[in-house]
Amino acid sequence: MDDRFAFGVPDDAFERAGGVPMSKREVRAVTLSYAQVSHDGLVLEVGAGTGALTADIARLCAHGRVVAIERSPEAFALLSRNTARLAPANVECIEGEAPDAFEALKTVLMPEMVPVADADAPPRAAARKQPTTQTTQTLACPRFDVAIVGGHGGRLAEILAALPTLLAPGGRVVVNAVGLSVAMCAFEAFAAAPWAGREMVQVSISRAGLLGCDVRLTPLNPVFVVSACCSAPGMSEPDPATPDLPTPGMSRPDQASPGPTGSKEDA
Repeated sequence: MDDRFAFGVPDDAFERAGGVPMSKREVRAVTLSYAQVSHDGLVLEVGAGTGALTADIARLCAHGRVVAIERSPEAFALLSRNTARLAPANVECIEGEAPDAFEALKTVLMPEMVPVADADAPPRAAARKQPTTQTTQTLACPRFDVAIVGGHGGRLAEILAALPTLLAPGGRVVVNAVGLSVAMCAFEAFAAAPWAGREMVQVSISRAGLLGCDVRLTPLNPVFVVSACCSAPGMSEPDPATPDLPTPGMSRPDQASPGPTGSKEDA
């Protein structure tokens, strides 16, 4: 792994391929500030594309794990190569389409699954080697602290509906979207339980470049960053101070699939 960068790997460090989108460095920074990734977190990324965001996530949670899902074979090949070269060895890549590919998560996380009896037993009891019924207990699969959705293949509503069963109480979700209809799909979904604290911002970045003897700013594609947390028992419902936005008169995003991975930022 190239360890010159603790965070924010430059865009030109990644291998690219035509038609496979990539989240730009500035957008990755904003996305991860809303994701609140911890150094030992368990993070799920859906629609990982080129793997640029995956690499930054893995560097931030160097003592945790990242599971990245990508449905496009071409993008998956890029994801695998880029994470192998630019991310720590804590990334697991899954080729498949979410939410169907969520079934594979049980196999990926199996080495870290622990018997419920052992997980709940007090340390003193474990030290005394008291008998347990762990052989007949259901195994508790670790739940993700953060889920980040980029590409969705036109199935964003299904993905968001499935995520609460994969997230730990209080786990966060961040959706990146280029189109307003996709952003509104996520924002509206986060208005109801079990989601709380929904937020939506637009990231508009311009980069400076030379124009003769002068400097001009070239804009990148604006990206919506929509976030919320999964309510734990007893947590409050979505923040009533967050204003409801009118739904634009356009087709639902789960009826269309823009590009090979969904709503990732354009290449």
